[in-house]
Amino acid sequence: MIAALDDGVLLVDPDLRVLACNPALAHRVPLRALCDGRGQLRVPALARLARDALGGADRTVARVDIDAAEAGPGPAATRPSGPATDQTTPAPPGPRWSPVVRAIGLGDPVRACALILRDPAPAGETGSARELITTLSHELKSPLFHAQQAVEFLTQYHVPEDSEFGAAVDRAAWSVRHITAVVRDLTDLLHLDDPRRLTLRRELVDVAELARAVGETYEGLAAARGVELELAIDPAPLPPLGLDTAMITRALGNLLDNALKYAPAPGPVTLRVRRAGSLLNLEVADRGPGIDPADQRRIFDPFVRLPAAATLTGSGLGLALAHRIARAHGGTLTLESSPGAGATFRLSLLLPPGA
Repeated sequence: MIAALDDGVLLVDPDLRVLACNPALAHRVPLRALCDGRGQLRVPALARLARDALGGADRTVARVDIDAAEAGPGPAATRPSGPATDQTTPAPPGPRWSPVVRAIGLGDPVRACALILRDPAPAGETGSARELITTLSHELKSPLFHAQQAVEFLTQYHVPEDSEFGAAVDRAAWSVRHITAVVRDLTDLLHLDDPRRLTLRRELVDVAELARAVGETYEGLAAARGVELELAIDPAPLPPLGLDTAMITRALGNLLDNALKYAPAPGPVTLRVRRAGSLLNLEVADRGPGIDPADQRRIFDPFVRLPAAATLTGSGLGLALAHRIARAHGGTLTLESSPGAGATFRLSLLLPPGA
């Protein structure tokens, strides 16, 4: 299982001996840089993290410096065999590697430890923010799963909806759904920012039908907010496109959700599909307060919450995800807006040559 992981993984026993090393780690740094001739961890920071996890610590994450240039003789008989630990694996450019390491105790009681070594953020990206996103996503999944099970168990009881107990269960269920969605968004954001993790499941899609389906999904929310949701589709035939249906559906949904938050009743909010030369444009337009030009430069950055959103529910990830989904498909997501004149978000996709 660990052989298929993109992150480097070391399995360590209670005596801090390396039991196994996956190919991703062996390709990144020679095993002799990590353990001595007896197969024991030689990097003090890794050893400390492993001891913490073996001792039952709940959270062991740190940045560790590994110096391949100081590697001594590699482990002999105790060295795990196979291509994953081949000593001839070329070392990476430069002698120092500073991965983010997470140590996880394995078993109950703990009988071994997994050290997961992940490359820091790419150049130009705030490493601490990326590490925080990764850590939060991992740390929240397990407690959220248990919370969801508990809420589902409680909802089996038949209680009056207007009772205090029923209201508390409803609030808990909403909170679990909201946090689960945020964790999903955080995870997907990391995947969309990392080509190594991104897999598009493309299929030929009738974009007009996809837009109709997404629009119908949001009709109830629009009605609840007193906003008219309009659908405007180019009457001319549109060629099918090779798209990841789930991703494009999500991008459009994020755009509609954003528009419905700001559109004043009775609206409208318009979902438009039309051809523009070699592009197929999917547009979501509202007549809300618009966006100040100074804020438009950062509207697609993660966690951006403009002043107008201070009283609205949201994580600041919806537009960032939509922008990255468009980019992953070779398209663009742009904004046209001015204060007091509403906003139009345009997701543009290339049409096939000759279409």
